[in-house]
Amino acid sequence: GGARAVRHMTRTFSRQDGEGYRVVGVCVPRYSGAPGDVIDVDGREITVYGDEHSVVEALELSGADTVVVTATETLGSDGLHDLV
Repeated sequence: GGARAVRHMTRTFSRQDGEGYRVVGVCVPRYSGAPGDVIDVDGREITVYGDEHSVVEALELSGADTVVVTATETLGSDGLHDLV
């Protein structure tokens, strides 16, 4: 999702530490900046790995084991199916 969704999700996960989730990076739909840029969330820097087509690479680079998708309208049903 976009920067707003990233901020919301990071704050939500931060409030629920017992759940075991922590945002380690994001892919932003239609992102055109440089990989490695960051989104600041309350003083915490979240790495931007690229756009919606960079998810697999982001998983490999970040070591993440879970993906949260908030931009389903950008991916559409075919894009979401391909991602899965």
